[in-house]
Amino acid sequence: MVSLFPRQQKNLHDFCFGKDVLIIPETIDKYGRTVAHVRSLDGSDLSVEIIAAGLSWHYKKYSSSQLLETLENKAKKNKIGLWQDNDPIAPWNWRNGIRNSNQLNQNNAYLINKFHGNVSSKIFHKSTCKYYNCKNCINIFNSREEAILQGFRPCGLCNP
Repeated sequence: MVSLFPRQQKNLHDFCFGKDVLIIPETIDKYGRTVAHVRSLDGSDLSVEIIAAGLSWHYKKYSSSQLLETLENKAKKNKIGLWQDNDPIAPWNWRNGIRNSNQLNQNNAYLINKFHGNVSSKIFHKSTCKYYNCKNCINIFNSREEAILQGFRPCGLCNP
């Protein structure tokens, strides 16, 4: 999953306008929206194109794509697109009132090496897992061992 800024809509327009595209649904999010891959008929993947161009963030909470992560890291290293900014802030952090990386580090310092445990399923997750902040993930553990000692098992997706 990617998160686009409005100023990058022109690039989306250039990718899709006047072209046939293939929409490949992946899932439905908690708001009832379809999460899908968008590909042109020549096989180009919209997510790959915009992340490689530094025009979007790879939303790791909902995507574990190694390719997208690699492309984002390359765009960061080469200071392409949004990575030209000295202090880019992810849209999901901006919406939470975080306006610079100092705030991000202060607000999230307590989450480093923390795990969330789902009280219903008794599964625990690391902070990069898409299930980390689910509504039932209310137990917080300081270590993997602590979670296991309290009867929780590791998530099969994130392997904490």
